[in-house]
Order: sequence, then structure tokens, then C-alpha cells
Amino acid sequence: MQPEEPFYLLDGGDGRIPPLFYPMLNKCLAIPLLETWADFLWERGRQEKLVALLHDGAGQGYAAWRVLPAPAAWQAVVSSGLGLKSISF
Repeated sequence: MQPEEPFYLLDGGDGRIPPLFYPMLNKCLAIPLLETWADFLWERGRQEKLVALLHDGAGQGYAAWRVLPAPAAWQAVVSSGLGLKSISF
């Protein structure tokens, strides 16, 4: 992984969050993240276009995702989640 370079994930195409999403995002950002925030981060990341579906896995069994490790954008997601009490320490 390179700082501020996108990273890519595969999942089983079953609609669940790829298991490596949280560990990889946590590793590439300097802001503190908790594993319990993974669902919120995934959903908001998709809404904010920080997490994008590249291939839905139809016919191949694996969905492909691109995650943008944009520090300022993820900081805004975390700040918003804390402010709305969607996530907490």
C-alpha cells in the first residue's frame, strides 16, 4: 500500500463488507479508527464515493471495490459520525 493511493478489495459478492476493509483503511490513515465503526465507515464511504464498486461479481463470484484513502474526506466522515452520535469512542 502506498499512502494516499487507492487500494482494492474483493469480496464474495454476498453484500457483506469485505473483511480487509477496516484493517486496510486503518493502516493507510493517520486518524484513529475503531473496528466497531466499520459498518458506518463502509456505508458513509460509499455515500461519499470514497468506496466504489468496480464489478458486482455477477457470473464470477467476486465483487471488486476501490477505496480512496483521502485523509480529509475520511476525517469529515468520522467527525460527522461522532457529531451525529452514529459512532462513538
